[in-house]
Amino acid sequence: MQFHTFHLVHWPDQWAQQQVYKYEMELIEYAEELGYDGCWIAEHHFRDYGICPSAMNFASFVAARTSRIRIGSGIVVLPFHHPIRAAEDAAMVDQLSNGRLMYGFGRGYQSIEFQGFQLALDEARERTDEALDILRLAWGEGPFSYEGKYYKVEDVNVLPKPIQKPHPPLWTAAVSPETVARYAAKGIPFFAEALATFGRCGRAAQEWRKVAAEHGHDPSRAGLGVQRGLILGETDKEAREMAERSLAFQQAPTLINNASAPLERTGEFAASYSFFKDRYLKKNQELDVDAIWDRIWVAGDPERVRGCIKRLEDMGFEHVMFTVGQAPNVSIEENRRRLRLFAEEVMPHFRGEPASAPAN
Repeated sequence: MQFHTFHLVHWPDQWAQQQVYKYEMELIEYAEELGYDGCWIAEHHFRDYGICPSAMNFASFVAARTSRIRIGSGIVVLPFHHPIRAAEDAAMVDQLSNGRLMYGFGRGYQSIEFQGFQLALDEARERTDEALDILRLAWGEGPFSYEGKYYKVEDVNVLPKPIQKPHPPLWTAAVSPETVARYAAKGIPFFAEALATFGRCGRAAQEWRKVAAEHGHDPSRAGLGVQRGLILGETDKEAREMAERSLAFQQAPTLINNASAPLERTGEFAASYSFFKDRYLKKNQELDVDAIWDRIWVAGDPERVRGCIKRLEDMGFEHVMFTVGQAPNVSIEENRRRLRLFAEEVMPHFRGEPASAPAN
């Protein structure tokens, strides 16, 4: 098993924006010191939900401040980037980090972001698939050409090339069964989103392996990942109190609202995002602490958390990306304590042979 930190880069309104980057960077440096395997940086636009519009820019900063920890994009929203430029930026980060880049990509979902870029949500999947084709060609040797519905490339040789061959490992963020199956057919692993239940994560992993095998990919080299909230205390009682505070913050209407749902300008859900319907604006808001504690978060004292990780391992997940508390609801000292306690009391129980990088 490999363990990673996940960084939304949320901006609380009482903070200067520069404080946010300092806070996240301090956590990443501490995670490297503790022996965590990777860190993942989210891309978001146009509101305080997340103020990292370029995961690759932040990844370059991380590369300069660290020496070992792998650096992931969680995720690059491909419809918002010309794929040639996306390929250049990623290859440069792979060079600067000495081959530590993990490239997470997706189609995005937040209506405010698509409206800001004047893009239609219903084009997102096709744009993402074309961009993915171009990325793989661009990271290969020599010039290439491509003609699709949205992008055309004529005899371009993208430089630099990534250190990792044939390219940095790819992951996609998956919410819907359709997305899991779509990229399993391409041999590209997913990481399950933070609010998927343990049961849904297990079913998704099973479906990925089935579809991947049907298309000639080795499911034993899946490298599947899952994003989880980490609520870890010295005792279950302490962790439970932390969970109650975290749920109230997570369900705040300033974080989850119409801007964060895949809505067209008409107010209707985009047709290609049917799996989202009633989740972000309804079902997830109805979850209580008991449901989150039992079905979603990695939560409790070290013994209970070890059980949660074993459950994920038994499902076939090899990578766990932890979301810790968001500032200022959770202090930097408290987040450091959670990361340290996990590294000392949980991580050693799951350290065997290094987890495989996905062969995609």
